[in-house]
Amino acid sequence: MQVIWKIRGASPAVNGLKELSIPLLNKIPVIDKLIGTQSPLVYLMFILIIAGWIFMFKTPLGLRLRMIGEHPEAADTLGINIRRLQYFSVTLSGVLAGLGGAYLSLGQLKYFSMDMSAGRGYMALAANTFGQWNPLGGFGASFLFSFTDAVQMRLQALNLGIASELIQMLPYILTIIVLAGAVIRSRAPEALGKLYEPGK
Repeated sequence: MQVIWKIRGASPAVNGLKELSIPLLNKIPVIDKLIGTQSPLVYLMFILIIAGWIFMFKTPLGLRLRMIGEHPEAADTLGINIRRLQYFSVTLSGVLAGLGGAYLSLGQLKYFSMDMSAGRGYMALAANTFGQWNPLGGFGASFLFSFTDAVQMRLQALNLGIASELIQMLPYILTIIVLAGAVIRSRAPEALGKLYEPGK
């Protein structure tokens, strides 16, 4: 940031992405605020969630990706190029994470600062676990965490006489509680976090 804007801390305000307004939906009072008028990245997110689910559970390539996550030895035996699929997965994950960062800085806040994500990456990992490693489940968990985040911001605006630090903790407390329960009942991919050397 110091190299680009010659300052420390937060960047100057930047021009964000122009919001899109969907005809008909933007005429409904409550719906307009929710999904009627939003950043293009919000609409792209809905498309990517559905496309991600179809890709993972309805295509041969998605089946192979799930296979190397569950049993890479079997995938290797079938001649599946595990390394190539792993690189593809990591690259795609990076692209999606970059879109999330782009929305945060260009769609929501309109500036950039150090640690602006404020631990949301850990919440995303928790949403993935709570959502059973499924794009649709992850969306549901993310919606729950986002709702809690919106509630804590609203509570701060009401001046209830509660320390703001305690209110800001709400989304993270919920994340810990949900993750504790999810770890007990969820089943992670069998080969998650395990190193596998193809051909050995």
